[in-house]
Amino acid sequence: MNRVTLSLPIALALALPLTALAQTSADADTAASAASDAASAASAPDAAASDSAAAAKAFEQWDSAERQRIADGRAAANARYEQDRRDCWQRFAVNDCLNAARDRRRATQDALRHDELILNAQERQRRTAARLDEIAHKQAESAARNQSGNAQAPASSASSAAGAQ
Repeated sequence: MNRVTLSLPIALALALPLTALAQTSADADTAASAASDAASAASAPDAAASDSAAAAKAFEQWDSAERQRIADGRAAANARYEQDRRDCWQRFAVNDCLNAARDRRRATQDALRHDELILNAQERQRRTAARLDEIAHKQAESAARNQSGNAQAPASSASSAAGAQ
């Protein structure tokens, strides 16, 4: 059974800084390129937002394909089990054959379930990171409003004090 390495899509989905991705990279050229990309992304929030949106879309496409692969694997395992079961009834040792067929199906389904649990964990991490980003953005907006409101309050009280005299 082919196992897919899940580390790159996790990094894309969570929109980790490109410098963190560069640290896991083996070649130094990629690291230098990622560091310069991270620096330009820090200076251009709109570009970072579009990169994040593109990474989220890429992750969703990958996630959908992986979930389809798991569903196809389950369907194939069930079809193979049914065929094995039919074949077992043609043999002398039916129970032993049926037990072996169930064991093969269970092993395949366990591996697919493991992959599905990993996908579910990645999805939770992605949603958590998105929600934390949303909360941080709202807190920053609230702090900016409070600071601009506090800056206007002394100016308005000074003008009202001058008008009272």
